[in-house]
Amino acid sequence: MNDADQIILRALLESEDGFASGGFLAEQLGISRVAIWSRIEKLREFGCEIEARRGKGYRLHKLPKTLSAPCIRACLPERWRKIPIHFCDSIDSTNSEAERIFTAGEKRPPFIVVAREQTAGRGRLGRRWF
Repeated sequence: MNDADQIILRALLESEDGFASGGFLAEQLGISRVAIWSRIEKLREFGCEIEARRGKGYRLHKLPKTLSAPCIRACLPERWRKIPIHFCDSIDSTNSEAERIFTAGEKRPPFIVVAREQTAGRGRLGRRWF
């Protein structure tokens, strides 16, 4: 998923009546309406359920079931969209990974750690996470 896809997803998520017109999206991205249709098709292949209605535009019905950093970024409020996202398929604990990143000094907070699966997840104060 590229930046254009994230912009399209954000427009679909933020549209007041649920629909974002292809013309509006094309103007925002500086590409043709055919290119917008092509990006919509890619989003559908990625797992987004998007309705197209003549005269109205596109409406997002459902986000993909599979987590991804670009999809998460598209759903974040504006002030959080530039924060680094560390994304893992499987990890012991996102809290432990955040501690490792912080102590290694690779990234300064804030940052986001997301995993599809935690094998030894824990909550605050070392509580077990199910």
